[in-house]
Amino acid sequence: MVGNGLRPSRTYAFILGFLQFLALQCLASAPAYGTAPPQDQHGQPLGSLSTTGDVYVNEVAAPGESPIFAGNTLRSSGTGTATFTLNGKGSFQIFPNTQIVFAGGPQYAAELKSGKVVMSSLNGATGINLRTGSSVVVAVAEGEQSSSNIEAPSDGSFLITCSGGSVGILPLGGGKGIFIRMGQAASISAQGELSLMRRGVSAEKP
Repeated sequence: MVGNGLRPSRTYAFILGFLQFLALQCLASAPAYGTAPPQDQHGQPLGSLSTTGDVYVNEVAAPGESPIFAGNTLRSSGTGTATFTLNGKGSFQIFPNTQIVFAGGPQYAAELKSGKVVMSSLNGATGINLRTGSSVVVAVAEGEQSSSNIEAPSDGSFLITCSGGSVGILPLGGGKGIFIRMGQAASISAQGELSLMRRGVSAEKP
Protein backbone atom coordinates (compact mmCIF):
# COMPACT_ATOMS: atom_id res chain seq x y z
CA MET A 1 0.00 0.00 0.00
CA VAL A 2 1.14 3.55 -0.65
CA GLY A 3 0.63 6.35 1.83
CA ASN A 4 -2.33 8.62 1.02
CA GLY A 5 -5.34 10.35 2.48
CA LEU A 6 -7.75 9.52 -0.34
CA ARG A 7 -11.19 7.90 -0.56
CA PRO A 8 -11.30 4.35 -2.01
CA SER A 9 -13.18 5.64 -5.06
CA ARG A 10 -10.03 7.45 -6.15
CA THR A 11 -7.74 4.44 -5.74
CA TYR A 12 -8.18 3.00 -9.25
CA ALA A 13 -7.23 6.28 -10.95
CA PHE A 14 -4.08 6.58 -8.86
CA ILE A 15 -3.06 2.97 -9.48
CA LEU A 16 -3.57 3.47 -13.23
CA GLY A 17 -1.40 6.58 -13.20
CA PHE A 18 1.27 4.78 -11.19
CA LEU A 19 1.36 1.93 -13.73
CA GLN A 20 1.69 4.45 -16.55
CA PHE A 21 4.66 6.01 -14.78
CA LEU A 22 6.30 2.59 -14.38
CA ALA A 23 5.84 2.02 -18.10
CA LEU A 24 7.69 5.27 -18.79
CA GLN A 25 10.53 4.09 -16.57
CA CYS A 26 10.86 0.89 -18.61
CA LEU A 27 11.07 2.92 -21.82
CA ALA A 28 13.77 5.24 -20.50
CA SER A 29 17.04 4.94 -22.36
CA ALA A 30 19.18 6.57 -19.64
CA PRO A 31 19.80 5.33 -16.07
CA ALA A 32 17.51 6.83 -13.44
CA TYR A 33 20.40 8.47 -11.66
CA GLY A 34 22.28 9.64 -14.74
CA THR A 35 22.97 13.23 -15.62
CA ALA A 36 20.93 15.23 -18.11
CA PRO A 37 21.74 14.52 -21.78
CA PRO A 38 24.14 16.89 -23.53
CA GLN A 39 22.65 20.05 -24.94
CA ASP A 40 21.51 19.63 -28.55
CA GLN A 41 20.64 22.99 -30.06
CA HIS A 42 20.07 21.30 -33.44
CA GLY A 43 17.26 19.04 -32.19
CA GLN A 44 13.64 19.92 -31.56
CA PRO A 45 13.10 22.31 -28.64
CA LEU A 46 11.33 20.93 -25.59
CA GLY A 47 9.22 24.07 -25.34
CA SER A 48 9.32 27.83 -24.95
CA LEU A 49 10.59 30.09 -22.20
CA SER A 50 9.38 33.58 -21.28
CA THR A 51 11.34 35.58 -18.71
CA THR A 52 11.14 38.70 -16.58
CA GLY A 53 14.16 40.18 -14.83
CA ASP A 54 17.55 38.49 -14.66
CA VAL A 55 17.30 34.89 -15.87
CA TYR A 56 20.20 32.90 -17.30
CA VAL A 57 20.27 29.81 -19.54
CA ASN A 58 23.62 28.03 -19.49
CA GLU A 59 24.93 31.15 -17.65
CA VAL A 60 24.00 33.42 -20.56
CA ALA A 61 21.34 36.10 -20.06
CA ALA A 62 18.08 34.80 -21.52
CA PRO A 63 16.00 36.99 -23.83
CA GLY A 64 12.35 37.66 -23.07
CA GLU A 65 11.27 34.76 -25.28
CA SER A 66 13.38 31.77 -26.33
CA PRO A 67 13.25 28.00 -27.00
CA ILE A 68 14.57 25.49 -24.46
CA PHE A 69 16.49 22.34 -25.44
CA ALA A 70 17.37 19.16 -23.59
CA GLY A 71 20.43 19.76 -21.43
CA ASN A 72 19.79 23.48 -20.86
CA THR A 73 20.24 24.76 -17.30
CA LEU A 74 18.20 27.73 -16.11
CA ARG A 75 19.10 29.96 -13.18
CA SER A 76 16.97 32.87 -11.99
CA SER A 77 18.38 35.70 -9.87
CA GLY A 78 16.70 37.32 -6.89
CA THR A 79 14.72 39.50 -9.31
CA GLY A 80 14.19 36.97 -12.10
CA THR A 81 11.13 34.86 -12.89
CA ALA A 82 10.27 32.66 -15.85
CA THR A 83 7.60 30.43 -17.32
CA PHE A 84 8.57 27.33 -19.28
CA THR A 85 5.82 25.78 -21.39
CA LEU A 86 6.39 22.13 -22.33
CA ASN A 87 4.81 21.59 -25.73
CA GLY A 88 1.23 20.40 -25.24
CA LYS A 89 1.78 19.02 -21.74
CA GLY A 90 1.99 21.77 -19.13
CA SER A 91 4.23 24.42 -17.66
CA PHE A 92 6.69 25.35 -14.93
CA GLN A 93 6.36 28.73 -13.24
CA ILE A 94 9.89 29.43 -12.05
CA PHE A 95 10.44 31.71 -9.05
CA PRO A 96 13.47 33.88 -8.13
CA ASN A 97 16.66 32.18 -6.91
CA THR A 98 15.86 28.90 -8.64
CA GLN A 99 17.99 26.48 -10.63
CA ILE A 100 16.43 23.84 -12.89
CA VAL A 101 17.90 21.48 -15.49
CA PHE A 102 15.80 20.47 -18.49
CA ALA A 103 16.18 16.78 -19.27
CA GLY A 104 13.38 16.11 -21.74
CA GLY A 105 13.53 12.36 -21.18
CA PRO A 106 10.65 9.89 -20.66
CA GLN A 107 11.20 9.70 -16.90
CA TYR A 108 11.08 13.43 -16.17
CA ALA A 109 10.93 16.69 -18.11
CA ALA A 110 13.25 18.59 -15.79
CA GLU A 111 15.08 18.41 -12.46
CA LEU A 112 14.74 21.01 -9.71
CA LYS A 113 18.12 21.70 -8.09
CA SER A 114 17.13 24.57 -5.80
CA GLY A 115 14.44 27.21 -5.35
CA LYS A 116 10.74 26.94 -6.15
CA VAL A 117 8.53 26.09 -9.11
CA VAL A 118 4.81 25.61 -9.69
CA MET A 119 4.24 22.62 -11.96
CA SER A 120 0.95 22.60 -13.90
CA SER A 121 -0.10 19.55 -15.91
CA LEU A 122 -2.63 19.67 -18.75
CA ASN A 123 -3.00 15.96 -19.44
CA GLY A 124 -2.71 14.14 -16.13
CA ALA A 125 -0.52 11.05 -16.17
CA THR A 126 0.71 11.73 -19.72
CA GLY A 127 1.75 15.29 -18.92
CA ILE A 128 4.64 17.13 -17.33
CA ASN A 129 6.73 15.80 -14.43
CA LEU A 130 9.69 16.94 -12.34
CA ARG A 131 12.61 15.19 -10.66
CA THR A 132 13.15 16.10 -7.01
CA GLY A 133 16.33 14.47 -5.76
CA SER A 134 15.91 10.69 -5.98
CA SER A 135 12.13 10.94 -6.61
CA VAL A 136 9.89 12.35 -9.31
CA VAL A 137 6.66 14.36 -8.97
CA VAL A 138 4.04 13.20 -11.47
CA ALA A 139 0.38 13.84 -12.22
CA VAL A 140 -1.44 10.54 -11.71
CA ALA A 141 -5.07 10.80 -12.85
CA GLU A 142 -5.59 10.40 -16.60
CA GLY A 143 -7.05 13.51 -18.22
CA GLU A 144 -7.01 15.51 -14.97
CA GLN A 145 -5.30 18.87 -14.76
CA SER A 146 -3.10 19.28 -11.69
CA SER A 147 -0.96 21.92 -10.05
CA SER A 148 1.69 21.60 -7.37
CA ASN A 149 4.09 23.92 -5.54
CA ILE A 150 7.53 22.34 -5.30
CA GLU A 151 10.22 23.89 -3.09
CA ALA A 152 13.86 22.87 -2.72
CA PRO A 153 15.64 24.50 0.25
CA SER A 154 19.42 24.51 0.35
CA ASP A 155 19.55 21.50 2.72
CA GLY A 156 18.72 18.96 0.01
CA SER A 157 15.11 18.38 1.07
CA PHE A 158 11.91 19.07 -0.91
CA LEU A 159 8.36 20.14 -0.03
CA ILE A 160 5.51 19.36 -2.43
CA THR A 161 2.07 20.93 -1.94
CA CYS A 162 -0.80 19.99 -4.24
CA SER A 163 -2.90 23.04 -5.15
CA GLY A 164 -5.13 21.38 -7.74
CA GLY A 165 -5.97 17.89 -8.98
CA SER A 166 -3.68 15.14 -7.70
CA VAL A 167 0.01 14.26 -7.89
CA GLY A 168 2.26 11.41 -6.89
CA ILE A 169 5.79 11.46 -5.47
CA LEU A 170 7.52 8.28 -6.61
CA PRO A 171 11.08 7.04 -5.94
CA LEU A 172 13.05 6.64 -9.15
CA GLY A 173 14.76 3.58 -7.72
CA GLY A 174 11.48 1.84 -6.91
CA GLY A 175 9.62 1.48 -3.62
CA LYS A 176 6.59 3.05 -1.98
CA GLY A 177 5.27 6.36 -3.26
CA ILE A 178 2.91 8.98 -1.87
CA PHE A 179 -0.20 10.36 -3.58
CA ILE A 180 -1.69 13.70 -2.55
CA ARG A 181 -4.68 15.80 -3.57
CA MET A 182 -5.49 19.51 -3.39
CA GLY A 183 -4.62 20.91 0.04
CA GLN A 184 -2.32 18.04 0.97
CA ALA A 185 1.47 18.13 1.16
CA ALA A 186 4.40 15.74 1.28
CA SER A 187 8.10 16.11 2.00
CA ILE A 188 11.29 14.46 0.82
CA SER A 189 14.19 14.48 3.27
CA ALA A 190 17.78 15.10 2.24
CA GLN A 191 18.24 11.32 2.56
CA GLY A 192 15.36 10.67 0.11
CA GLU A 193 12.72 9.58 2.65
CA LEU A 194 9.10 10.39 1.69
CA SER A 195 6.63 11.66 4.29
CA LEU A 196 2.98 12.68 4.13
CA MET A 197 2.43 16.01 5.87
CA ARG A 198 -0.36 16.39 8.43
CA ARG A 199 -2.05 19.70 7.63
CA GLY A 200 1.35 21.18 6.79
CA VAL A 201 2.55 20.86 10.40
CA SER A 202 4.04 17.42 11.00
CA ALA A 203 4.94 14.49 8.78
CA GLU A 204 4.06 10.82 8.63
CA LYS A 205 6.23 8.29 6.85
CA PRO A 206 4.38 5.95 4.48
